[in-house]
Amino acid sequence: MENNNDLKENVKKDVKEKIAILNASKEFEMKSEKTRKVMYQILSVCALFVLCLVISKNVESPSNSIKVAKNNNQIQKEQYIQENNIVFNEGSIKSLEDIDGKWEEANLEEEFEFVDEINVPDGLYLSRQGKLFEREYINNDVELSDDYTKLWQYTLIYANDDKEDGPYIEITFTKEKYILGCLMPDEEKMPSSIINGKEVKLFKGKYMRDESKITGEAFFEKDGYKFYIEAHRIDEEDFINVLKSILK
Repeated sequence: MENNNDLKENVKKDVKEKIAILNASKEFEMKSEKTRKVMYQILSVCALFVLCLVISKNVESPSNSIKVAKNNNQIQKEQYIQENNIVFNEGSIKSLEDIDGKWEEANLEEEFEFVDEINVPDGLYLSRQGKLFEREYINNDVELSDDYTKLWQYTLIYANDDKEDGPYIEITFTKEKYILGCLMPDEEKMPSSIINGKEVKLFKGKYMRDESKITGEAFFEKDGYKFYIEAHRIDEEDFINVLKSILK
């Protein structure tokens, strides 16, 4: 009888142990499942964070993109404006009317530093330099005075007096609204050249006696002065070099 009771107790003990092991196994599996879910969420967040960092480094915001585009455009514009671009217009802007003025010889080399830096072709020298005076308006700007007292413009003439119909370059500049003897070009209708970063209106004609030479004209503004340059019977390259030396 006692043996039977012991047997029953042993069976119950075995059953309880098996149930305990089974419950422990299920609890472990549940904890493992929860751990896997938590780790998956953490890994997902980390992956998303890394992806955002990569995108932020490789893709700029719209405002930064606009700034970069503007800077690039500015650089391209500055590079373009510094490149020489020679475009000659047809015709002439020289006036055929006589100028009513008084000429006075003057040493412009002493007044203007750029004169000594003008690169004229070989064989030409500064033959004349001076100032042109106009009559001033009086009586409420309705009547002209008899005396030529208003300084209007300056002129430099480079020539070779030893040759008949020889080459020459005439440079006229003023701070007035226009240059006497020059028909102001229509800025909108005539394409501009770029020389040393400055806009220049260029005109060219053939010299009939020697087609390797040209007659040229140029109009531009620099340091508050309007410049009109007329060249006769010179090489096109020499003409451009004269302009480059003034437009430094």
